[in-house]
Amino acid sequence: MVIAANGLHAHAATAGRVVVDVFLVLTVLLGAWFTGQWIYGRVDVDRFHPGYFLPTVAGGLLAAAAAGAVGQQRLGQVMFGLGAVCWMILGSVIMGRLLFRPLPPPPLLPTLAIEVAPAAVASLAYFTLFDDSIDGVAAFLGGYGLLMVLAQLRLLPAYLKLPFMPSTWAFTFSWAAVAAVAIHWVERRYAPGAGAYTYALLAAITVLIGGIALRTLVALARRQLLPPAPPQAAEPQGSGAA
Repeated sequence: MVIAANGLHAHAATAGRVVVDVFLVLTVLLGAWFTGQWIYGRVDVDRFHPGYFLPTVAGGLLAAAAAGAVGQQRLGQVMFGLGAVCWMILGSVIMGRLLFRPLPPPPLLPTLAIEVAPAAVASLAYFTLFDDSIDGVAAFLGGYGLLMVLAQLRLLPAYLKLPFMPSTWAFTFSWAAVAAVAIHWVERRYAPGAGAYTYALLAAITVLIGGIALRTLVALARRQLLPPAPPQAAEPQGSGAA
């Protein structure tokens, strides 16, 4: 959706709009399936983590921004409502789980970085759909986003102890969204040295994503990216008829 809205639509408006709409529908269906499954099936609260934001919160807000970018404002507002309400509901459950239950196991610990993403992605969608300036709603979203960003500082000791693993990629899109919103704020507030701040943010997020991508290639080359398969249980000797 993002590629079609920001890339394809500029060169082929109809094609870009069609691609956005197709994937928007698929996003809604996927989010509906997961939501129904969470209601119908049994969900262990200790297995709940910020990755559960992805199907509905991230999907809905990205769809809102994409729809707005291709000129479908009302559809974008519908998707903004989907993503924002799911953020309030799931965010309450996830934060309660993080506050009152043990931390997720190490392979899921990087998903805590996703906590910075909802406010940032909601801000980007709001800028596209409603008002490109920094108004009261943008400030409201920015306040919560700032809290979540600063809270990550306390998690640095836990992050630094982790080995590299596929879930490390949770840092990339989360912080890319934060960097995009920060650049928007800098440019709209006309801060002195705005250009320098923008380039610094771009450099920082590029180094982060590039470093994780490079480390992924190294892990692939060393066959260390995925955990080894558990050993197969030995078949009992002498089974069967004599």
